[in-house]
Amino acid sequence: MVAAAESPDGLVEVTAGVFGDLRGLWLDPRVRADLDGVGARVLLATRIAASAAAWSAAGVPRGTPVGDLAFDPVLREIDRRAAEPRPSTVDDRPVPVVDHRALRRELERLREAIAEIRETARSTDGAVTVTVGGRGELLDLVVDRRSRHADAAVLADRVLATSRLAVARVGDRLRGVS
Repeated sequence: MVAAAESPDGLVEVTAGVFGDLRGLWLDPRVRADLDGVGARVLLATRIAASAAAWSAAGVPRGTPVGDLAFDPVLREIDRRAAEPRPSTVDDRPVPVVDHRALRRELERLREAIAEIRETARSTDGAVTVTVGGRGELLDLVVDRRSRHADAAVLADRVLATSRLAVARVGDRLRGVS
């Protein structure tokens, strides 16, 4: 699920996923005059788009708290199953015992581990630096002044490519979380 949003001044438009992962970026050519503000504009628009995507994914009205879309539904289901009575056999076969508390603890541990992950990537020319979190969410974006000479579309592509590189590094780290 993705949504689009723009910065309040209309100079930046992003498409982002429910966790704030940057999927698309458009920059107005006028944005080059204020490169120091590009990162803040992109971050704000990304958060707005991520919220809209989350509300849509959860099927709730705008402004409604949706919680953690990755873990909360699973944890609620574990709690629901832990509360229901379980037969010891079905058709004379033993039913495996599931330790719901241990499963819940492990998922909580995994959620905390993911929340601690941060990865930063730099563009090949060193002019763009992107930091993302464990879910690929955009946390920081710095655009160096030397990008002032870059075409806005080229700069947007550079930001997206650098974001994807940081997300790929997060993926590598996630494979190590078990």
